[in-house]
Amino acid sequence: MSQEKIGLDNPTFNGRFKQFGRGSYMSTKPSVVARQLISDIQEMKTTPVASAPVRPPVKRVSQSQVIQRNITARPVAAKQKQRLLTMPRVITAMAVIVFMAGLGVAFMGFRTNKNVEAQVQAVANQEDGEIPVEQKPSDDDLASYQVAPDMPRILSIDKLGVKSRIINMGLDNKGTLMAPGNVYDTGWYNQSSKPGQAGAMLIDGHVHGPTTEGAFFGLKTLAIGDIIEVERGDGKTFKYEVVSSAVTPTEETDMAKAMLPIEEGKPGLNLITCTGELNSTSNDYPERLVIYASQI
Repeated sequence: MSQEKIGLDNPTFNGRFKQFGRGSYMSTKPSVVARQLISDIQEMKTTPVASAPVRPPVKRVSQSQVIQRNITARPVAAKQKQRLLTMPRVITAMAVIVFMAGLGVAFMGFRTNKNVEAQVQAVANQEDGEIPVEQKPSDDDLASYQVAPDMPRILSIDKLGVKSRIINMGLDNKGTLMAPGNVYDTGWYNQSSKPGQAGAMLIDGHVHGPTTEGAFFGLKTLAIGDIIEVERGDGKTFKYEVVSSAVTPTEETDMAKAMLPIEEGKPGLNLITCTGELNSTSNDYPERLVIYASQI
């Protein structure tokens, strides 16, 4: 067998290694090899490389499924709590509150009306048959007369020349409103308002006694705009202006109205007395006169 070496550039191998790389047919000269390598590198730079298919980004899970469930459960619970305060429920709650408040007001009004009704009945049952004293108090009597600081003390009506003591009056053992024991005095019903307070004071007085005129004899001559003054026990004076008056048969007198201020929102003063022709048999008057005044 021949000892001659067979190289890779033998014609026998032509075309067999050229598809697998340049090393099988490169020149053995260094300068040629270097140029060939440079050429190959440049060719690799300019040859486009097929890019790998782009995969959609994978959502990273930074927490466990248990923690994730806890995180998503809380907002759901909060939303459920928020849904409890829906508009229909709010409206229903407000309606219930208003209804309950209305019941409370109605109950208080019922009690107030009952109290006023009892007071009205007491005033309406007042009798004129008792004979009052006709001794006129002196100026010293008026000056020395004392009451509690918040109580009415002196009633003055300059137009009528009236300056009388105001006596604290209640009901007798028959439930009848007591009248002043002196024709020159007036009586403040102690279940009505005090001077300067909301509501109305109710003060009554005699028209006359057996032989002389009483404090309210000229009450029927008062006109709208006339002034009435009430001095309190502490010396403070309150002025009232006549707003209206009413004369009605005794059984038709609106005593509920007589217990209330004539003008809403203003403290009132209402004066009541008898009027008309005296019935000598019953010693009573068939009519009642009420003067309505408001504080100014």
